[in-house]
Amino acid sequence: MSELGDLLERLYGARNRWRTVRATVHQWTDAARTHEAWARHAAEARRAGAGVVASARGHGGAPVAGLVAASVERVWIDGPGRRSRVEQEDRLRVRDGDTWWHYDAVHGAMSNEEEPQVGSGGHGLEDLLDPAPLVGTHDLDLGAAIDVGGRAGRRVTVTPRPFPDDRYQMIGGAGRIATEVEWAVDDERGVLLRVTSRLDGQPYHVKELRDLAFDAPIDDQVFDFVPPPGEVVRSPSQRFAPAERPSIEEIAARAPFTVLVPGRLPEAATWTRSSIPGGTGRPPLHGPTSRSAPTTACTGCPCTRPPNPSRTGSRGRRNRGWRSARRAARPS
Repeated sequence: MSELGDLLERLYGARNRWRTVRATVHQWTDAARTHEAWARHAAEARRAGAGVVASARGHGGAPVAGLVAASVERVWIDGPGRRSRVEQEDRLRVRDGDTWWHYDAVHGAMSNEEEPQVGSGGHGLEDLLDPAPLVGTHDLDLGAAIDVGGRAGRRVTVTPRPFPDDRYQMIGGAGRIATEVEWAVDDERGVLLRVTSRLDGQPYHVKELRDLAFDAPIDDQVFDFVPPPGEVVRSPSQRFAPAERPSIEEIAARAPFTVLVPGRLPEAATWTRSSIPGGTGRPPLHGPTSRSAPTTACTGCPCTRPPNPSRTGSRGRRNRGWRSARRAARPS
């Protein structure tokens, strides 16, 4: 069999060459290069007539050059599609078949035990431990031998094949947005030990498996989900309950501070209101995620930034056009 044929056999059979996996997952991302890669991909898709949907976190604008994000996860997996546990700093994900439990400091503890129809993501190593679905949609170019964390492997340059409808597979976080992707394929198991995505020859995303242990027994207690003390495990419908939408007057009556609203709104403007209760529990994930008082915002008008409440009064010329909703809501 040729070298390429041997490689393909290992990739296609990778998921059948392990029963359990224990690993440390290291990821590295260059924010500016990733931003540029997605911008190029979006421009190419638009030229081809495809729709582009993007989502981002942050304050907008291009990322600062040189900004790098790194993360480390500990992962235990008991069989493909069965049990898994993923730990990362203050985050925890546990899965047993179709039942899952999540915890992080922002969202709290959540599970679909009472709502089994609600799905969730897996352990995040699906492509690395079972790369077969990616093989048929990419061209592979064999490279030199490589050592990753003491395991022998082979460099493979991966290029997505073009499709007329602009379909593409994700390659460990890359996809068509990368100008070059390199796999490090494990000689023994056929899994991907490392995936490096490059833009113009420079890496912008690396995902690597370290401290790998295959087929070692994993104690059942590893897959027990134990939230931090005081945390209540909620269902998805409880966690993502719709936020209350009170009137401006109701918001002003509840708020422990003066609420300012524009004296008038342009014809096309609309109010967006949300009420986030305080207390010990986390608020619904609508509007601001902090435990704050009710908030308001308007869209479609020039008043995109509320004035400084401390500047109200005779000297508050910058606040001209705004009125106090508290006084309107509490007539004498």
